[in-house]
Amino acid sequence: MKDKISKLIEQRNSFWKTYQDSWSDEKLDYTIPEPKEVDELAKEIRDGIDSHKDELPVDFILESLTMLGDAPQVVYDDNGHFAISGSGMAPVPVTDSGKFEETECFTTYVEPEQWHDTIREALNHYLLT
Repeated sequence: MKDKISKLIEQRNSFWKTYQDSWSDEKLDYTIPEPKEVDELAKEIRDGIDSHKDELPVDFILESLTMLGDAPQVVYDDNGHFAISGSGMAPVPVTDSGKFEETECFTTYVEPEQWHDTIREALNHYLLT
C-alpha cells in the first residue's frame, strides 16, 4: 500500500504542478481550471492511509499528509504523552535559502483528548478529526 500511496501522491503533485505553473502574472489568475483530479486523488490517498494506518509507518503517514496540505505537529509533554495537532500558528519568514535563518517560535494548540501514550495512538486520533 505504501508504494500505491506514493504513486498517487506523485500523480496528484503532477496535476497540482501543472495547475500552479499556469499562473499568469499578467492576468493575476490561473490560465487553466484547477484539475478535479487534485481533490479526487487526495481523497483516494486519505482513504488509503485511513484504511491501512496500522500497517503504514508513522513517518510515512505524516509526510504523506504534508503533501496534501496538512501541517501535523508532533508534541511531547515530557511525561510520556504525545499529541498530533494541526492547529496553531507559526510566523515563519520565507527565506531564499529555504532554511531557518533565525530562531523561530511555534504555537501549537492541543486539546486534552489529543494526548496519548504513543505517537501511533496520537496519529490515529489525528486521522479521525
